[in-house]
Amino acid sequence: MGRIAQGTKVLAEGGHDRIFRRAFSAPPDEQLRKSYACYLSTAAGPVVGVLYLSTARVAFCSDGPLSYEAGGGGGGGGGGDGHRTEWSYYKVYWYSIEEQLAFSAGRLHALVPRATFFSSVG
Repeated sequence: MGRIAQGTKVLAEGGHDRIFRRAFSAPPDEQLRKSYACYLSTAAGPVVGVLYLSTARVAFCSDGPLSYEAGGGGGGGGGGDGHRTEWSYYKVYWYSIEEQLAFSAGRLHALVPRATFFSSVG
């Protein structure tokens, strides 16, 4: 999708914040800080989309749906080999280190209640 077409899509859908919230089911307290048009390198080749930076994660969503071969379940309907082409947006995200540490600390506190955790900001 070209940059002009992407800009039109962003305007039509209510802005990057609304697209981000819908695509990643972001809770109300998570704030979108910045978004960047970019390509994500994958084994299948580059995927054009938007990189989102929020208070809790870094996320990527493709501009349009990508096709992939889905396995059938062996039985009736359609093609003889049971495979069909499906379409889906390519989405990935990574939680921020603070979120990961909070999750890990919470799990460890549940296992070892007396554990103490320190974090330093350098």
